[in-house]
Amino acid sequence: MLLPRAATLAVLCGILAACAVGCGSAAPTTSSSSSAALSSAAPAWTTVGFGVGGTSVGPGKNVLVVYGGYTATDADSRALALALNGATSFRGLDIGSIYASRGPDTAGYTNREIGNSEVARALEPQTAAADFILVIAHSSGAFVADELFTEASDDILAKIVYFALDGGTWALTDALIAKMKAVSFVYAKDSAAGESANASSMMSEHSEFAASHLFKVDSDGSGCNVGAVWCLHDTLVTTRPHDPSTYDLDDDYTSFTGTGRHVVTSYVDQGVAAGLLVPSSPTPPPPSEDAGADAQPGEDAGSGGGPDAGYGSCTTATGQSGACIDTAACAAQEGTSTADECPGPDDIQCCTGG
Repeated sequence: MLLPRAATLAVLCGILAACAVGCGSAAPTTSSSSSAALSSAAPAWTTVGFGVGGTSVGPGKNVLVVYGGYTATDADSRALALALNGATSFRGLDIGSIYASRGPDTAGYTNREIGNSEVARALEPQTAAADFILVIAHSSGAFVADELFTEASDDILAKIVYFALDGGTWALTDALIAKMKAVSFVYAKDSAAGESANASSMMSEHSEFAASHLFKVDSDGSGCNVGAVWCLHDTLVTTRPHDPSTYDLDDDYTSFTGTGRHVVTSYVDQGVAAGLLVPSSPTPPPPSEDAGADAQPGEDAGSGGGPDAGYGSCTTATGQSGACIDTAACAAQEGTSTADECPGPDDIQCCTGG
């Protein structure tokens, strides 16, 4: 049974606040500006609103908006946004403009300090030409993203494809989600170390909102200690978090070098496979050959496994059609999992009736 929204938010904020130590240095102060002009020379950044920068990365018509987690600095979030856009999964997405927001100054975003109204105004002239506005929010950055959704026009909402990475929500409702192009909740699982800190919240939110999607990032090989849920929390961002016991935004958002470490994008691949995003290139790139020298096609997390994307559809022995997805994701959408009908690990089964 789901907790009431206020109770769920209070629990999640308490969890996020508990990890304040070691989450990165405090965000620097930036003067507020109503200017929405983007620099023509990436990666130079222009202040769009308080805590939000924008940059142009080419002539593409689509837009990427990235919200960092609690205490992520301007530099952290901008580095993550550029790393995402440089990954193979993004090569066909025709991104031309990027907005990146620092993390909120409280875990629950109680001060509502980020300049989302300026972001909404900046998006207005870009919306008509865009096929989609891709919004990616990690951790408590999801609370900040919620504010954008309450500020944005219906025209903007109709273009938003949103991925909440192990975060939460205070604003989403069935009515709001109906106005959006797509909403997905994403968690991570390492078969040896466990699930990310807010995995159960992601499953609960998906169960609450029938029109939403639920994706799992396969984090096998992450190097996280067993039960280190906050290390696993960062496997939504990097395949090999720098601290195996907890998370470290300064490094995990900015450094994607080293053996087995690259930026995570398998949830985007899953979104493409589900038809939530349609790449502009005639031949979409292979899934999950992400940024970083050690990336390999189809391998999104360390050396131990690949993403759920690519397991495809299935038909049971009784003739029911379904999708090959994680059994936990299937249960969260009240489906029935049938074994031995899908490729991949044992927890990828044919989900029907969800």
